[in-house]
Amino acid sequence: MREIERAYEPHGIYPQNAGRISLQEVLRRAGLSAAALEKPRHRELKAEVAAWVAAVTARVDRGARTIRRSVTERVDAAHDALAAYRQAAVEAELEYVEGRVEVAKLAARNAELEREVERLKAELAGRNVVRLAKRPQGDA
Repeated sequence: MREIERAYEPHGIYPQNAGRISLQEVLRRAGLSAAALEKPRHRELKAEVAAWVAAVTARVDRGARTIRRSVTERVDAAHDALAAYRQAAVEAELEYVEGRVEVAKLAARNAELEREVERLKAELAGRNVVRLAKRPQGDA
């Protein structure tokens, strides 16, 4: 029964037995004969399996139109998700380009400021600057 659930849960469509889940399909997948649950000692198990089949059958898509609608909805959702990812990628690319332009501007400004610092250092180095001796701490 777990194998049957795993087979239909990702898509809502059971891929075997023409999409039908029945007591006979459960027996076939279990490798048992069609008469296996007919024995008196298996009445409770048969009732349990029949209840499970009824519950699962209510959740499985059946019919060409229903399946087509279900598949179309999933494809549309995938297309929408893909469009959202593409949009996010374009926005990220734009942010990256804007960031690179900003980095280039800041690098140019930094180079300009470094040149200014060098010019000011050279200007100060050319002057005769005499440092005065520090006063002794005790003299006032």
